[in-house]
Amino acid sequence: MPAHLSTPTRSVLLITLVAIYAWAPIPLGSNRDWSLSLLANLLLAHAACTLLCLLTKTIAPTTALKKAWPLLALLVAVQVWVDIQLATQVSLYHPPTRAALHLGCGLSAAAFSVLALLETRDHLRFFVGALFIIGVLQALFAGLALLSGVEQISLLDKVFRGDRATGTFVNPNHLAGFMELTLGLGVGLVLTSVSNNPLSSHWTERLRRLVRLLTSPVLRTRLWMVLLVVVLVMTRSRTGNVAFFAALIAGGALWFLIRQHLNRKALVLFVSFVLIDVVIVADYFGLDKLMDRFEQTATVNVTSSTGAALPGRDRGRIVAAEDTWRMWQDNFVTGTGAGTFPYVYNFGDRRGSAPYRSVDTLPFLYAHNDYLEIGAEYGAVGFSLLAGAVLLSTYHGLMAIRRRRGQTLPALSLGLIMGIVSLLIHGVTDGNLQIPANALWFVTFLTLCWVTRYIVSAEADASAPTPPKRQAPHPSQRLPI
Repeated sequence: MPAHLSTPTRSVLLITLVAIYAWAPIPLGSNRDWSLSLLANLLLAHAACTLLCLLTKTIAPTTALKKAWPLLALLVAVQVWVDIQLATQVSLYHPPTRAALHLGCGLSAAAFSVLALLETRDHLRFFVGALFIIGVLQALFAGLALLSGVEQISLLDKVFRGDRATGTFVNPNHLAGFMELTLGLGVGLVLTSVSNNPLSSHWTERLRRLVRLLTSPVLRTRLWMVLLVVVLVMTRSRTGNVAFFAALIAGGALWFLIRQHLNRKALVLFVSFVLIDVVIVADYFGLDKLMDRFEQTATVNVTSSTGAALPGRDRGRIVAAEDTWRMWQDNFVTGTGAGTFPYVYNFGDRRGSAPYRSVDTLPFLYAHNDYLEIGAEYGAVGFSLLAGAVLLSTYHGLMAIRRRRGQTLPALSLGLIMGIVSLLIHGVTDGNLQIPANALWFVTFLTLCWVTRYIVSAEADASAPTPPKRQAPHPSQRLPI
């Protein structure tokens, strides 16, 4: 296959992959049987095409694909474990476990496609920029739908809430998780423009830099981030907002700690994220209502199943967490089967066991705690494999911040880690990883941590020392023939 076909083929595959990512959040976060199956099939078909191109040498394998085999091995091992749950009758309900296996294979295929297609820094910037635009479009739709007071759209099988932004998702907390991930990308994209060059003392040079900033894409990205923060506040998601701003503060501290250089421009940038977005902008778009939810949580108390005083608004979630922990303890090693939580929790299992729901008036489709729900369904075996993938990917993201030269790759890696940490914090009280679109983005963030660590960087190539040229020996030093 001619080598010149590699670039257009890779470009077509990359654009097609972006189109799949753009589709994922539209049908209610792909959180319906038909949309989940469609998303998984699209990802598997795309990975099959990518693999075919690799086998026929239409495209060359990337360095990240060669290095990230531990991540792919862990993701595949999780799917093998789910298959074992089906084969050994560990799964208490087979249909949802088969659906979870289908989606898991699709997410693993997405990780493979990302690793195989992002060959250069330009590919990475295009892909990250495309994901950011998808998040911005979701935020625009969510904000307009809330402010316009629309109740229903024929193309979406949902009723919009009048007090909280939901976008194309059903639950506002799931939109909040999507915004958190997009904001992480935004931080990384904006931080790529922060140079280490000292500030000039001459006013003409400062004016020239200001003009360049006002006409650069970085300013547009920064302005879109204001919209993302506004929509995040409009979701009224308490844990979602706390998780993002905790990740933002931790990310800023991490950046200066690892880079070991107090860049004044980067410091101003991180301070502006907090002050402008929270104190000035978000205050006009419902920060007071968000604070009201915190106050109501702290003041309204009831009694839990154990007799302890609990916040009224959170009673259901805490009771569900207690029941889910009991469910995991009874099936600690093997779990009840991927995707079986709503069935086992609400109705019991096919062996005749009673449901784990302790309050008949509190049915739940999700445990509102990703850790407990994944543990109860996948058991300690599957939980350990997934935790290994998260920890290993985060480690490589940190190594990218520390070891990669230039500004682009470390900055993007920081944004990815911020998104991962934010969703992990949010997972304590919500189930974002149970939504296929959010799960797809989360797995992609893990994958991109490997890409930022191992992708070929023009900056690194340019800064690498060139070996000295060998000089020809003097004629008098030549050996006689």
